[in-house]
Amino acid sequence: MIATVAEHLAQTTSQPAEQVWHGLEYLRRLVTAVPTNAWIAIGCGLVGLVVLRRVWAVIRREIRLRRPATIHPALQKYSVDRAEIQRQQRELAAGIVATSTSGRLAGYRLVRQVEAVFVEGYTSPED
Repeated sequence: MIATVAEHLAQTTSQPAEQVWHGLEYLRRLVTAVPTNAWIAIGCGLVGLVVLRRVWAVIRREIRLRRPATIHPALQKYSVDRAEIQRQQRELAAGIVATSTSGRLAGYRLVRQVEAVFVEGYTSPED
């Protein structure tokens, strides 16, 4: 088996077959010199590292998800808090005293039309 691997490596790598053979023989001696228990320990260690890496990735993701979102400065103008805008609109609407029923109001731009406005305690337009 090693001889066929050595021949194949010698053909694909431009090194002499004898050099490839010596390299493979040296590698075989290194592998057989290490006890089987050590290989089992090395394998378990590698599996442990893979599991530890996965657990660490899950922890990092959970930490990242708990942080508030950071928005790129170029996109911040599109990030609007709709609830805050509606609250401000309600506050501004509370300051309206009276308006006209026409489609125009001199000096102002109409952005939204309201069906009814109650002024001075009257609850209907007839009052």
